[in-house]
Amino acid sequence: MLIIGGREFYVSTLPATKLELLAKATDDAYRRAVVLAENSRGRVGALILARQGVLQITARHSTDTSGYGVYDTATIEKTAKAVVTLEYAVEPVR
Repeated sequence: MLIIGGREFYVSTLPATKLELLAKATDDAYRRAVVLAENSRGRVGALILARQGVLQITARHSTDTSGYGVYDTATIEKTAKAVVTLEYAVEPVR
């Protein structure tokens, strides 16, 4: 029996990429919290909880997801997604 393995492609800048994704996701989450608070006649208060979810590295344009994360090594072109959950206090506008 002959088994031939394929090539594997990894993200060589994964630590920096992960930090960049987390920064962007955190910024986006805060902007969404501001919209929700303002439309509720409130303002965003202190950060109560911050949680990092899974990191998904998939083939470009893929819809693959997993509760444990995905790391595609079969393709060169990839899409990386980070999930963060932020919980803020909402305070009344004075």
